[in-house]
Amino acid sequence: RRQRTILGVLLREVRRKMTTLSQAVQAQLDVWLQRAERIHAQHPNDKNKLYALHAPEVECIGKGKARKPYEFGVKVSLAVTHKSG
Repeated sequence: RRQRTILGVLLREVRRKMTTLSQAVQAQLDVWLQRAERIHAQHPNDKNKLYALHAPEVECIGKGKARKPYEFGVKVSLAVTHKSG
């Protein structure tokens, strides 16, 4: 909860000071601000959460194990045929 408050204050401050920057820098910064606003607005029981700013495709994968019930990443599958190895 405290981190959400700090993030909200930081977002408002960056938006205020962003007007002094050039348009190119504002466009680059806007992508990161949109992701930060998405994190700020999400709640624990929401679907399609954003878990990482640097990798928006990361998902929460339920493993069902007692020691490590959840993992964060992207599922990958490989298909190998008997001819190609």
